[in-house]
Amino acid sequence: SAVNGCRWGCRWQLPLDLLCRMSCDSIKLNAIGNSAALRSCSLAGRWQLAADLLSRMTALSVSADAVSYSAVSSGCQPHGHWAMSAMLLRHMRLAAVTPDALSCNSVVSACKKQSRWRVAWTCVNSMRQAALRLEQSTYNA
Repeated sequence: SAVNGCRWGCRWQLPLDLLCRMSCDSIKLNAIGNSAALRSCSLAGRWQLAADLLSRMTALSVSADAVSYSAVSSGCQPHGHWAMSAMLLRHMRLAAVTPDALSCNSVVSACKKQSRWRVAWTCVNSMRQAALRLEQSTYNA
């Protein structure tokens, strides 16, 4: 998709503009296009903008999925925003979205950067309870 293609060029504004144009043209937005825009913002270090877009998805009648939440959470990780990343994981569960390994690994990695070992360990335990596949990167964090 055009929205998805923009993310690789670090042109985070273009996917947002395409989403706006789609909305103005009464084209139904979906989780795939929104997730690509979220990922673009996160890759560009605009995690706050990605979080804002995620919160607006419900107002636009677009269901967020695990990919959507993970896109925002992974944007928080390099900056050590462990609290935001953990909050997103809680919101996923409240929205009845099943967290995946990527979502949990983002939280663990963000916690590592800020030495929040207790939160990271809680996340690892919840991964085990949910029978999510623990990867080498989870243990390395």
